[in-house]
Amino acid sequence: METTATTSVTETLARFSAELRYEHLPDDAAHELKRLLLDTVACGLGGLGLDKGSMALDLARASGGMPEASVYGADAKLPAAMAAFVNGELMNALDWCALQPPAHTAPYVIPSVMALAEVRRTPGKELIAALAVAHEVACRVADSLGNMRSQPGGYSLRSYGVGCTQFGATAGAARILGLPEHKMRQAFGLAGYHAPVAAHVKYQYTTHVGLAKYGPAGWTAQAGVVTAQLAKMGYRGDDTVLDGEYGFWAMNGSHECKWDKLTNGLGERWSFLAIGYKYWPCCGSHLSALDAFEQIIKDHDLAPHEITRVLVESETLMALPKYVNLDVQDHVEAASSLQYNVAVLAHRVPRGPQWQSRKTLARTDIRDFMRKVEHAIYDRCELMRHQDLVVNGRTNLKHRPARVTVHARGRTHVQDTDFARWIPNDDQQYRASDDELARKFRACADGVLSPQATESAIDQILNLEKLTDASRLATLLATRR
Repeated sequence: METTATTSVTETLARFSAELRYEHLPDDAAHELKRLLLDTVACGLGGLGLDKGSMALDLARASGGMPEASVYGADAKLPAAMAAFVNGELMNALDWCALQPPAHTAPYVIPSVMALAEVRRTPGKELIAALAVAHEVACRVADSLGNMRSQPGGYSLRSYGVGCTQFGATAGAARILGLPEHKMRQAFGLAGYHAPVAAHVKYQYTTHVGLAKYGPAGWTAQAGVVTAQLAKMGYRGDDTVLDGEYGFWAMNGSHECKWDKLTNGLGERWSFLAIGYKYWPCCGSHLSALDAFEQIIKDHDLAPHEITRVLVESETLMALPKYVNLDVQDHVEAASSLQYNVAVLAHRVPRGPQWQSRKTLARTDIRDFMRKVEHAIYDRCELMRHQDLVVNGRTNLKHRPARVTVHARGRTHVQDTDFARWIPNDDQQYRASDDELARKFRACADGVLSPQATESAIDQILNLEKLTDASRLATLLATRR
């Protein structure tokens, strides 16, 4: 599905969003959407104990309103828009959610779809179609604005952000509401004017950035519900929002629009499949270094007190003060700090939500160990970034080179890697299996859902096409143990 001389980009994407059917999806794409849902809901359950998620829940509960949709793991029902807000904040709290263009997409677009699907008791196949619309629209708009890693050293473009996800959050929600093409176009118009500013670069250059991070997942999800509902009621939007010289690309501050990325191969080539799942709950650029460090401490059974120095060599971007921050003040800064995450792993804290808990943040042994960790630039990172994005034309990084040197017991141990576990989702050697994603779900659901509810939820999500009513899954996910 592509634009013609008589159609606009906005119109083409709106028509795609209104008309896509579950039967149009290739089996691998449909299955990947279920995996994305499983992984993202897991992150939401894991975010319940963190400030970003708990404050959102407290605010929403205090606001009151009609009990329409569930907050997962919280035994709370709220107005659909507020439920989407809370779930979005929870799903992005740990920064453990999957990587997709522009940086993260799933926690921004999934909550609006799931909230309205619960209200409307949407069957599983239609829910999968709506999730496909949400992710594909967001990722295509992201791709049209340029690749976040396109600059030498892995630096972002001057103006970059996650505002493009607003189109996905709105389109997926509007699809659940059954909006026809002409109203879907109005919803797109509203989405463009609700989208958050391009804040990613400011985020990268700000050490103490606050809990909103690179963009407010909860606010975007909430706006997805509101814009879709308004369009259904007849509230008009700018139905040329993605088009022309002054379209969203210019509104976003981008220096150009890659128009072909918006519609070429639409419905045949799936942009959202450029996925990297996260094995470790932290910034994606730390993952391969943590893999290498874990290998060393496991192979040599090293205790934290035996380690005198750790040198991590990785990409140039990670030399920014934000990513080598020793003064970690909250869980958002913890996710970004290389030193913090190496220290947590050195102390064998179980991989999961406890990595960023207040208890772990307060540990003096972890804080002391952070001073043993140093960072240096690894030249191979730039070579492989160029190979992936420029030579091979990928929209995401396949290679994540890192080299780790550990000094302990008077000896030096070195481990290097070109890949991070789970990041190259299109490489079977490193791809996360369904079972591995299910184990991540169990780790996040531990202490939140009962073991029986946890297993039932995993089964229902991985067999989502068989579900007759989305509210059943929501009820299962919302009931605390």
